[in-house]
Amino acid sequence: MAQTLLQGRVTDAATGKPLPFAAVYINTTTRGTTANEDGNYKLTGVTAGTVEVVASYLTAPNNKNAGNATGNWPILAPPAI
Repeated sequence: MAQTLLQGRVTDAATGKPLPFAAVYINTTTRGTTANEDGNYKLTGVTAGTVEVVASYLTAPNNKNAGNATGNWPILAPPAI
């Protein structure tokens, strides 16, 4: 299978504001990254297909998980040249 880039932005569902430095990973794998200060993230080398992406954001010390969202996104292989 082809591998491609998965990128996006983590935002607060209520306010639409970016969640800086949120943890983003593909569920049931060890593949992950951290969003930048604007909430943007990139994961390279993702196998084409549908994956479940999880974003976690801690807002305060000793708070296990203040926000956790999952979604399924199809990852499309880049077109052949």
